[in-house]
Amino acid sequence: MLTKRQSKRISSSYKKSESSTGKCGFTLVELLIVIVVGLIITAGVVSIMWVYIFDFEQTDDITAARQRGEMVLSIMEGPILHAGLAMPDSADQFDGLSIINSWTGPIDVDSDEIRIIYSVPSNIYADTSADFAASTDLTLGSELDLKDYDGNPIDLPIANTLLADQNNIKGWALFPTANIPFKVGNSKLTPVDEGIIAQYDNLHFLRALEAKVETRQFKVKDIVDNTSSFQPRVDGVEKIFFELTGSNVLSVYVLTRGNKQGVDLDPNRSIPGWPTAAGYTDVDRTYRLSVTKGSWRIRN
Repeated sequence: MLTKRQSKRISSSYKKSESSTGKCGFTLVELLIVIVVGLIITAGVVSIMWVYIFDFEQTDDITAARQRGEMVLSIMEGPILHAGLAMPDSADQFDGLSIINSWTGPIDVDSDEIRIIYSVPSNIYADTSADFAASTDLTLGSELDLKDYDGNPIDLPIANTLLADQNNIKGWALFPTANIPFKVGNSKLTPVDEGIIAQYDNLHFLRALEAKVETRQFKVKDIVDNTSSFQPRVDGVEKIFFELTGSNVLSVYVLTRGNKQGVDLDPNRSIPGWPTAAGYTDVDRTYRLSVTKGSWRIRN
């Protein structure tokens, strides 16, 4: 049997336990507060993620547009830097080569099309110096010794390297020190004027190209003969603009677009960096646009 004192202790202990157990629960108000705070935090995280994703897509799109512009400039840089190298002062010296004679110089531009005459260095050099007269054949191995960079003698037929056809771009050779074009024949080179080839001078090949933007593609025609045609090289190019100043500085502006159309883009917005003289006709401004510019000083 329990005494009265023991019964009171047990009753008091039970009441305390019941009371303390009730304090460990959450009220409805507390639960609502937690839910509201959780929703606010979730909304903040979602909004930050949305801004991040939108910013990433925009940056990625602009980067894609800029890369297209850089690709166009990289394709053109080599020919532009070699334009006029080893070339004579007059295009008339390319006797019978109608493609070059119809151009105004090594760089011939309209506002949206360019034509470039340039030279490409080979792995062949003159092992001896040579004086020459106009229209006098330089026979290889006799009047002129050519070698490759490994020191091996070069005995044309250059037919494997150049085409012996003066109506063809590949039928001509150049030496920078001579500043005179040479017609390529079977085991011979024929200069169109008198001059001298310096020892160790490098043999260059004559080349020419045309470039323009058509149907939102950057296209290049590598001129070899009259059957050459324009080939697409870079997609997503809206327009191109060429500007040749009197100080022989060529500036090229390339207007390119990203990959994704944006419904939130203003179709009447201006295009920073794009020359006013180039105009905005037929530019698809439902895409993000980028302007890439390159400038070079022309040799002559």
